[in-house]
Amino acid sequence: QIPSDIGDMTKLNNLFLNNNTLSGQIPQNIFNLKKLIHLKLFANSLSGTIPPEIAQMKKLEFLSISDNHLNGTIPPELGMMGELEHLSLYGNNLVGEVPEELSKLTNLVKLRLYRNKLTGEIPSSFGQLGSLESLHLQENDLYGEVPGSVCDLDLEELYIDCPKVGCTCCDYCNL
Repeated sequence: QIPSDIGDMTKLNNLFLNNNTLSGQIPQNIFNLKKLIHLKLFANSLSGTIPPEIAQMKKLEFLSISDNHLNGTIPPELGMMGELEHLSLYGNNLVGEVPEELSKLTNLVKLRLYRNKLTGEIPSSFGQLGSLESLHLQENDLYGEVPGSVCDLDLEELYIDCPKVGCTCCDYCNL
């Protein structure tokens, strides 16, 4: 487990706990780390939901909690993390729609939400993500069409499930 007193280390800028056998939930006191820029919790066995309080970490530029056993929905509060450049939540059991609020992350360069159980359509507001270079949404239950506003972005990578999601501009179609 992540130690419950982790939140006492309030001067931390970087916290890398990836590739361990950490289990349990993300502890609430981790959100006391207001100076954190990088938070890497990927490749563990963390469970539970992504707490919306994570949005209190306003300085975060890099957040990866991929390849865990997280469930529930993606908190729309993540859209308030204005410094975020890299968001990786892939390889969990996340459900529900991709929150439109993520389109407020105008500094976002990489968004990786693949290998979950996300449903619905890709928000057309994602066309506002002008800094986005990499968008990975494959291996979900998304449908509809990739919005033209997303195709108009200067993406280096756009990975999606075709033909469930129609795409005229994808770099990779997961059939």
